[in-house]
Amino acid sequence: MSLLQVQNLNIDFSTTQGVVNVLRDVSFHLNEGEALGLVGESGSGKSVTSLAVFDLLASNAQVRSGQILFRGRNIFGLSEVEKVKIRGSEISMIFQDPMTSLNPCFNVEYQVGEVLRMHQGLEGSSLRDRVIELLAKVGIPDPQSRLKTYPHELSGGMSQRVMIAMAIACSPKILIADEPTTALDVTIQKQILSLLQKLRKETGMSLILVSHDLGVIAQNTDRLLVMYAGEIVEEGRSSDVIQRPLHPYTEGLLKCLPGAYKLEGRQFRLPTIPGIVPNLAERPQGCQLSPRCPYKFQACVNGAIVLGAVGDARHVRCIKEDLHGPA
Repeated sequence: MSLLQVQNLNIDFSTTQGVVNVLRDVSFHLNEGEALGLVGESGSGKSVTSLAVFDLLASNAQVRSGQILFRGRNIFGLSEVEKVKIRGSEISMIFQDPMTSLNPCFNVEYQVGEVLRMHQGLEGSSLRDRVIELLAKVGIPDPQSRLKTYPHELSGGMSQRVMIAMAIACSPKILIADEPTTALDVTIQKQILSLLQKLRKETGMSLILVSHDLGVIAQNTDRLLVMYAGEIVEEGRSSDVIQRPLHPYTEGLLKCLPGAYKLEGRQFRLPTIPGIVPNLAERPQGCQLSPRCPYKFQACVNGAIVLGAVGDARHVRCIKEDLHGPA
């Protein structure tokens, strides 16, 4: 049995434009010890999917249908007390932008220790020692001297390490990292991603890595999901998807990677995917990518396109191969 199963998840948001269907029939699984990537442009549904797994959706969100099974139990069917016990203890999350995620009113010792007080009942010297141990584990030098430090005194990389220390404090089974390298320079990005991989190998935890950067996802995950307009459009082993993308959107994302568009050693202008992610209050008919797709034909706009199996462990929401042969 998979550690986590998301089944036919549909989520609506009440807005000034009416009820908007933000996630449409999203299904995937996460195995024990696996690193799963979620990739797509801003507005593709990555963060909403992550927050749904953590059951921290906004107050104007409603789960219209579907379920999320953690160890066989539907998270949406649990009481609030049961959910609190799981959050931070068995499923943890690193939120976007650590500079604003940490509470500016409390020091590092208090914020990392809060998780341990709530879930493990630690107090006094035992709590302090465990906080120091966690700060050292995430690579913060001289951790004891950082205990009384406030968030505004930390760099972006240090803030992210504190967030990771909080997330792994109770040795969770699943760690969700939502854009964990946002606003960090390239060197610090590499350090944070290496740290996450090191912690995953040491603890055996499963990782859901969320990013708009397909390069980051490809190098740090076993399997990936490509999302567009609240739908999964492609799924497969990371290496397979990178080497042979099946969906036009995945193909477009790969072409947009810096350095990927060269011919005989010459660098050409970096291509872009024309247009923007559709307004979800006014979804296109049929395939959601059809207004931007270079392969579009009439069948794409006539009706919904299902996520179909293609070979071993590959799924794609596209019919271009059916009509035109392999890409």
